[in-house]
Amino acid sequence: QGFSPVVIDSASEFEREGYLLALNEQIGQKVAEKMELLDQLREFEVPLTKNVMYDDSGGQLLRFEMDHRTLNTRVGLMLNRADLHATLYEAVNDTVEFRMGQEITSIQETTDAATVTFSSGETETYDLVIGADGMHSRVRELVFGKEFPKYMGHAYFAFITSNQELYERIAVSEAILIRGDGFTIAYHRLQGNEIGAYVFHRDDAVEKIAPDQRREHMLSKYGRFDPNFEAILEGMKEGEHVFYDGFTQIVMPAWHKGRICLIGD
Repeated sequence: QGFSPVVIDSASEFEREGYLLALNEQIGQKVAEKMELLDQLREFEVPLTKNVMYDDSGGQLLRFEMDHRTLNTRVGLMLNRADLHATLYEAVNDTVEFRMGQEITSIQETTDAATVTFSSGETETYDLVIGADGMHSRVRELVFGKEFPKYMGHAYFAFITSNQELYERIAVSEAILIRGDGFTIAYHRLQGNEIGAYVFHRDDAVEKIAPDQRREHMLSKYGRFDPNFEAILEGMKEGEHVFYDGFTQIVMPAWHKGRICLIGD
């Protein structure tokens, strides 16, 4: 389409990590279809048509089911972010330049271009700079300031792990939720023998928990409330990544300024 994009990512390489998301019929699936990726993404679908919730003593609180068509219409095509990420990367890797392990340190805009300086010390000039770097956007901070994030009082852990024995204990298309005082545990099958698991909890502030301490933190604080979740945590391999962050809202008067704009989450 006349663009020559360069993608900058602070990670040194793409890793398989993430959480469940849904591509809705109105936008997400239409974009995937135009990219000729919709059928490929459907191969990674995690159709959670059954949801069962227990209290922290093991008593069942509720159970509900919906058919696949209703799920797709009301929620969307459910798949793991890691699978979406990998599919998009594989689709464009041969035609798009990726620079891994770099960050943007400054952006200087003129009427004709935007000059970007990277953590490597290199400086380059672009017609358009798009910040798609998420809730903790460096581009947003550099261009618009730091005052926009608003913590919403909840944080969450999310991780993917492989465990054949526990995978077989979880019913196909079923999400298990355990609701306690100020927290919810959830887990479900993914593809192969992978399990997606989460802890959502209420807190006045996002705790600073080092990546290598997050599994132990969940195990000591939440493992006792569900034997399967405890076993999932105990069965994790050393070095498996656990994502942790707070639920944060970004409210801004504008999402663009000159040749710089923000998109995504």
